[in-house]
Amino acid sequence: FIPTVPTLGRPINIGRYFTETPWNAIGWLPIAAHPFAVGLGFFIPVDISFSCWFFYFFWKLERVFAAILGMRMPGFPFIDEQTTGAYVGFALTALWIARKQIRQLFQFSKAQSIHLLAIGTMVIGFGGIVVFCLAAGMGIKAILLFFGGYFLIAISIGRIRAELGSPVHDLHFSGPGRMIVSFLGARRFSPVDLTVISLFWYFNRAYRSHPMPCILEGFKLGER
Repeated sequence: FIPTVPTLGRPINIGRYFTETPWNAIGWLPIAAHPFAVGLGFFIPVDISFSCWFFYFFWKLERVFAAILGMRMPGFPFIDEQTTGAYVGFALTALWIARKQIRQLFQFSKAQSIHLLAIGTMVIGFGGIVVFCLAAGMGIKAILLFFGGYFLIAISIGRIRAELGSPVHDLHFSGPGRMIVSFLGARRFSPVDLTVISLFWYFNRAYRSHPMPCILEGFKLGER
């Protein structure tokens, strides 16, 4: 009933009060009270909860410093590209930490039957993806770049859910379809590549319903 007090759930944009240069570059700055988020915050490790708000304001300050420097580059500070780079870097770090276990998985002389089943399933699954995309007219380069990025993001999302437990791992507009074009340019891909990639938008617009965390939680429940 009081317009100046944030309601539960509905955000109030305080960015509208920054009207002078360079602070008006902050843009939309919502403040809201979400009881579920407050409750989940008590279960999140301090270093992770710190990074959530710190890097949000860091992103806003990047926009302010860009305005101070007079940068008029469209899309700066390229937050979607930064986000994707962080997810890819996080995945590569996780793979490097797990390199010994991954190497053991491919030691067929010592591998258990479950390891062979996992490797075979992975090969068949990715082979099916490649055959499907080739039949649609997509080139090998585009297939490897797109799904390589997709599976790296999947690893990061799984790791985040396993360590943090938060049900939120959204990644709007930062999927491999947009990023490989942003990094390499549309001219590096054929019209058919771009068309087929656009058809994958339905599972790359955001990742809040990604299957990887659900599969991992299923394994954890089975283990317990």
